[in-house]
Amino acid sequence: MTATELKELMAANGFDHLPYYQPGTDDASGDGYIAIEEGSVEAASVHDTRVQVVSGKFTRSGTRQSHRRSLHVQPQRVHRNDYGNATGALVSIPSAASKRTWYKRETQERAPVSATETIACEGGDVDLVDAATVDLPAPYELVYDIPYDEEPKHNIILWDDRSVESRHDGDLAWARAYRTSHEFCGVPIIDTGNIRIHLDETTGITVDQYTDTTWTTLDLPPTDWHLHDVDITTISPIRIEAHLTFTHTNSDDSYTLRMLARRGRATTQFTVPSSVSTPTPSGLRDSLAPIADPSVRRPTSHLGLIARKEVRR
Repeated sequence: MTATELKELMAANGFDHLPYYQPGTDDASGDGYIAIEEGSVEAASVHDTRVQVVSGKFTRSGTRQSHRRSLHVQPQRVHRNDYGNATGALVSIPSAASKRTWYKRETQERAPVSATETIACEGGDVDLVDAATVDLPAPYELVYDIPYDEEPKHNIILWDDRSVESRHDGDLAWARAYRTSHEFCGVPIIDTGNIRIHLDETTGITVDQYTDTTWTTLDLPPTDWHLHDVDITTISPIRIEAHLTFTHTNSDDSYTLRMLARRGRATTQFTVPSSVSTPTPSGLRDSLAPIADPSVRRPTSHLGLIARKEVRR
């Protein structure tokens, strides 16, 4: 992580209770979850910016012995999805997650967790779980345990490609964006681990997909609708949301879609905002169909922690 990325992370919303650990050591005494309350990254000298000094207030939130990961879920119906009418509300958790259970805090009820599908991702496999089939009154939580070093591998990432074609160019060429106010030097790329969506306002949307051990281009149908504006509205370890505005190349027509991308997913939810009364234009709809999620529900999930003593039987 660069100093610029760390500085942005310290001021970001949506990154609560981060796993902290020391790789390559048998001493786990300092491992745990931390919350960043405030912080700064400054150059050690005005004459040399290569050395950066990090200062801040970090609060210990707990450890794997005191807490479990908790995915708080409350499925909600979207305003409109022109890609189908599926009623599932899929959430994803790393396949490495163990000791899984659905849990209702108010009543202390539990329900078993069943995966509907496993998806291969660059950071490791991810299991999809349908939150709409849980036999508990919403909201509820998917509680699980996961090693500290496994969790970051599965986070959804918003990249700034900094106008560099390859993610790796000796050193890491792309930069991570943690704030919606991030000033992009290049193209925003949403990386779910299974697909990378390049949101290029000049050349349009392109997609790469992870297969086995490599990334390959996923062909999208051609369209007369051009990506005009990208407005990132949410960035978190489990989801990225944006408003995408498209314009037609042969007219003054424009159209806006809400985009919801989630970690580990091979598809993305493109929904019509409540302020829009017309259906998605056919040419635009068809161009995004290969990566469009057909569900009319969204899980509305948030990643947090829950004390083990609270879920203890």
